[in-house]
Amino acid sequence: MNLHFSAIESLWQSLWRVQGAECGDQEKLLSKSSLFVLCKCEPIQKFVQRADYQFYQNLVDVLIPDVLRPIPSSLTQAIRNFAKSLEGWLTSAMQGVPEDMVKVKIGAVSAFAQTLRRYTSLNHLAQAARAVLQNSSQINQMLADLNRVTSTTSRQEALPALPDRNVVAAYQTPTEISPDV
Repeated sequence: MNLHFSAIESLWQSLWRVQGAECGDQEKLLSKSSLFVLCKCEPIQKFVQRADYQFYQNLVDVLIPDVLRPIPSSLTQAIRNFAKSLEGWLTSAMQGVPEDMVKVKIGAVSAFAQTLRRYTSLNHLAQAARAVLQNSSQINQMLADLNRVTSTTSRQEALPALPDRNVVAAYQTPTEISPDV
């Protein structure tokens, strides 16, 4: 699967009229100077911000429709690399653009990149947990480890840290967790 993530860089360069980028008929329809004048208008900035956040959320929904569902590692890595590149690509493409618009765009793309990183990390964690939970010997070992941590052990370890030793006495007697629960 090739999602052509790198095409975003050239699209941004074209949109923001980076020197040497293929701008085609865009310059005839809206000159760079007119575009930059519009970028200074606060209502335009707010509109762009709302549109960017909505667009980026839609992209997240397409790229990672269910964060708990397994994603191929190649796609996960491609998404992570894409997220790492986004802010640099946009910053480079927006050289010379009015600063307020740059802040709006960078803020939105940074949030998008962070969301992608968090979702891919959560997905990786879910896949690791799924692998552990499908292994009965690991579950039994975790249960045995948990049962070794008794209330008595916890009290003994907590006692030196508590200013009022009567608090520890309020604990109930140790209980064990059984696999039947």
